[in-house]
Amino acid sequence: MEKEKFGKLFEPIQVGPIEVKTRIAMAPMNTALGDPNGYISERQICYYAARARGGFGMIITEAGSTSPLFDQTTQYYNMKLYDPVHVFGWRNLVDAVHAFGSRAIVQLAQGCGRQGFDPRGKNQPIAPSPIPYNIDPKTLPKGFDKNPFMLGHLKGQVPREITKAEIWELIESCYNSTQLAMRAGFDGVEIHACHGYISHEFLSPNMNKRTDEFGGSLENRMRFVVESFKAAMQAVKDLGMEDRFIVGCRTSAQEHTEGGFTMEDMVKLHQTLEQLGSAYVNLSDGPGYEGLKYFFPSEEDMLHKEEEAKFFKANLNIPVIVPSIHDPVFANRVATEGDGILIALGRQAIADPEWPNKVREGRLNDIVKCVRCNIGCLLQYGLSYQVQSRCMVNPNMGREIYQMENWPPPMKRGKYLR
Repeated sequence: MEKEKFGKLFEPIQVGPIEVKTRIAMAPMNTALGDPNGYISERQICYYAARARGGFGMIITEAGSTSPLFDQTTQYYNMKLYDPVHVFGWRNLVDAVHAFGSRAIVQLAQGCGRQGFDPRGKNQPIAPSPIPYNIDPKTLPKGFDKNPFMLGHLKGQVPREITKAEIWELIESCYNSTQLAMRAGFDGVEIHACHGYISHEFLSPNMNKRTDEFGGSLENRMRFVVESFKAAMQAVKDLGMEDRFIVGCRTSAQEHTEGGFTMEDMVKLHQTLEQLGSAYVNLSDGPGYEGLKYFFPSEEDMLHKEEEAKFFKANLNIPVIVPSIHDPVFANRVATEGDGILIALGRQAIADPEWPNKVREGRLNDIVKCVRCNIGCLLQYGLSYQVQSRCMVNPNMGREIYQMENWPPPMKRGKYLR
């Protein structure tokens, strides 16, 4: 197929004050490639550099925790971004992504909420309300229904209701982490408010039964995310970076559960964030662990994802990122018919970091296709067992460090060097 037929995917797009070279983004995914203590590793740097070199216009990194409160009840070895000492590794990662011409966005995560647990058994998870998750095994996606780790975690621990002081601690952590992200050289931050974690839980009427100003009405349930977004924007303004740094937000498009939030609810949230300066919307879907098939969608779900993206784009004036459309023809059609839509690849970016370049060059037969098996990236490694992610179709995943082409070129000689 001629590369000209994919022209829309490779048009630049304005996202807030920055230009992104293509309409193809890499979705944020935990890799377990970093240091177990939360520091960026050289292995991670080359992993992201390979995707930037492969033509992704925007690299959205895995989540960085914004406070020690998050770290008490996570087993995923999340990277950290709340102390100046964390900046060193992130800066090297950003430099590598920038060296290959891509934009770098870091996702900020404030906590696992009721979906967290302390594998050491010392800390109780905290959530808006003391409501544990409960997964129906019949709703598990391919492979998950036979995984012993998942089958052993179908019911969550009853969480402790988060205090008002802790709520404001997590909100204010976004200010600090955004400042550190700017010091690390990132082009922006993304507020993580999806997948059933703590920010999502505040939004959900099924998970948030509070009677204070953070619960009840949609406006109150939005408050945690809105105030967190305001904190991030204030950090940008205080450093005078409004003309070169963006803040976006990722939420589920809807919960797909009885009594859960709807697309109309989330449009209202993103309209509020747009008025506050949001540069883009990044869509996921579903209620989190209780609806993992929306979290890790199959090929059959893609028409629905397209409909959701177009609904949000019709009601907003900022770009919308739609996830998981692996087929280049379909992806280009969605980007063409919904101007202002970007395509985000997650598992497909793991399977083939060169997907954008191969599509641009018309080499579709050379693409290593993600088979959505969920094995190497989720079930036998990665998410379930908290060890380095792998890929069933890409044996080099996690070993990009051994390919010299993924090492960024040396810094160019500047005008002040003699």
